[in-house]
Amino acid sequence: ARLIGALNAAIGARTELSVLNRLVVGAGLSWREVNLLHAYCAYRLAVEGPRAAERADLMANALVAFPAVAAAAVGLFRALFGPGDADAERARTDLLGALAGVPDLRHDEALRELVALVEATTRTNWALDRETISLKFASSSIPFLPPPVPLAEMFVWSPEFDGLHLRFGPVARGGIRWSDRRSDLRGEVLARAQVKKNALIVPTGAKGAFVLHEDPADRAERSRRGRDAYRAFIGALLDVTDNIVDEKVAHPREVVCRDGDDAYLVVAPDKGTGSFSDLANAISAERGLWAGGRLRLRWQSRL
Repeated sequence: ARLIGALNAAIGARTELSVLNRLVVGAGLSWREVNLLHAYCAYRLAVEGPRAAERADLMANALVAFPAVAAAAVGLFRALFGPGDADAERARTDLLGALAGVPDLRHDEALRELVALVEATTRTNWALDRETISLKFASSSIPFLPPPVPLAEMFVWSPEFDGLHLRFGPVARGGIRWSDRRSDLRGEVLARAQVKKNALIVPTGAKGAFVLHEDPADRAERSRRGRDAYRAFIGALLDVTDNIVDEKVAHPREVVCRDGDDAYLVVAPDKGTGSFSDLANAISAERGLWAGGRLRLRWQSRL
C-alpha cells in the first residue's frame, strides 16, 4: 500500500523523483514522510557554500544507505511535532542508537547535520497535511550556518518550488522576490544590505524569495506557475505564523510552537512580485488577517 501510494504521488506530481523515494520500501516510510526528508535535504542545498550541493547529495544518499536512521529521524520529528504527548527523549535515544550503526565518518556527519536541522525546527505545518511543507528554524541552533546568522528562517518546499524567508529580528521589514537562483537561494536572501537599508524604518531587516524547480519557456505558463507558487509560499509561511485576535497572540491551530509568540511578518513587493498585490489581499482575507479595520499581516508597498 505504501508503494502504491508513493507511485500515485509521483504520477500526480505530489513528490519529487529522487533517490529518497527508495525509503518507502527500505525504511517503511510513507511518501509524505519521504517528502519531509526531501524538504530537509533541499534546505541543506540552500545553505550556501562551495560544498552545499555535495553535502545535500551526501545527506540524501546517507539516508538511503542507513534506512534505520531515516526512520528514527522521522520518528523524532513526529515526537516533537505530532499530536499528543509523544516521548521525544525516547525518540532521541532511538535515533542515537541508529546513528551508532553508521560506520564511516562522511555519512555520520551528513546524518548528524539532518538531526541538527530536526532539533533546530521550531514550527512546521506538517500536522495540517499540506503538500507544501514549511519548516521554521531557530537559526542559531544550526551549527553549520555561515554568518551572518538571522534570528529565524522559514523554509518552504514543494515538488514545484522552494522558498525561504529570513528575519534578523522580532520586528523586521523586507520583500518577497521571485528568484531564478535555486542553487544560491539563501545567499540571495541573506539581506546584508537590507539590514542597513531599513535601519531608519525598523530595527533590522528581512528578506524572502521563492524559485521554481522548472522554469517554463512559455511566458503565460511561467506567469501562471509563478503566481501559484507565490500563493502557496505565502500560505505556507502563514501556516506557521501567529495571528492577533482580540488583542491577543493566537498560535496557528494544530501547530506545535517551540519558540514562543511570533506574530510579525512583512512581505513587501520585490523583484518579480510587484503585480501580486491582488493575491496578497486575497490571502489576507482568506486567512482572517484583515479584521476590525486593521490589516493583521502588513502587506507594505515599496518605499
